[in-house]
Amino acid sequence: MRNIILVGALGAAAILSGCGGSSDDTAQFVPQEFVSISGKISNLNDTGEPDIFVEGVYSSPGDSLNPTTSTDSSGNFSLDVLKGDAVFLRATKDSFATINSAKSALNVNVSGLDIGMPTGDEAQSVIDTAFGADTTPLENVAWLVVDIEDENGDEVSGQTITSTVSPADELYTECDGTDSGLTATTGPCPSGRQSPMYIAYFNAAVEANIMVGSETQLAPIRMGEITYLEYETVAAAVGSFAAGQAKYDADCDDCHAAGTHDSILEIVKAGDLYDKGELLISDLSSLGGMSTVVDLTPQEILDLNAFLESVTIKP
Repeated sequence: MRNIILVGALGAAAILSGCGGSSDDTAQFVPQEFVSISGKISNLNDTGEPDIFVEGVYSSPGDSLNPTTSTDSSGNFSLDVLKGDAVFLRATKDSFATINSAKSALNVNVSGLDIGMPTGDEAQSVIDTAFGADTTPLENVAWLVVDIEDENGDEVSGQTITSTVSPADELYTECDGTDSGLTATTGPCPSGRQSPMYIAYFNAAVEANIMVGSETQLAPIRMGEITYLEYETVAAAVGSFAAGQAKYDADCDDCHAAGTHDSILEIVKAGDLYDKGELLISDLSSLGGMSTVVDLTPQEILDLNAFLESVTIKP
């Protein structure tokens, strides 16, 4: 899992919402009234940070029923929370930015969380890079940051983050942490991303459902604090022009043409398939000929689409 400047790898957000975390995470069903959450909190130098106050928050920070603990000299912590009650983790320390996770009800023990915690100055630097030097200071609004990875831990581009409560401002970042000007995530970043993939702020504390594709996490977004969410989503499948051309040549070329890929004499065949790739996506699972039917896999459909829609074969 990559380390980013604003929030190192707040696996708690993924774990508390049922999303897969790092390879060290373990889950074991327990019938008792409590479940445990344990892991390590590090600073952005990747060193375990001692004396961080960790609180399991059910409704409001500081409530008498909230379980609390502090990290040891190596940054490790363990906290028992009520089984089946929605809770989020809140990590605080003087001079550090306060970090919150998603809110969810747990029914299993969770271990191996890897939480990165920036100082207030480090967090403000990332915010200023993304929004500009005149951005509202960290402590004056409520912050949400989001990262999206696939099952291999690689950044997933082209994903849109939506919220049931509209933020005052939002942006998706380039690899260097600046505003991409786009409305979806960008990446991957070969040399590493310098900030989260998405940053937003709200002018008041809210509790909102944050959605990426079919996955939703409940985010307690608090004034002067950062709620970090991590999503795991399958990278969108893409087609290969070369593979599509090979499939076309093997199974379509005898009866059809494909733009400039074929000679002008071949255009008088059963029909030119250039710019017809979308039909494969929406209508076809097989190719039928005079005497044969060739079944298409989902990837072959994407490959044929990439070939037939390419401007390089435009007549």
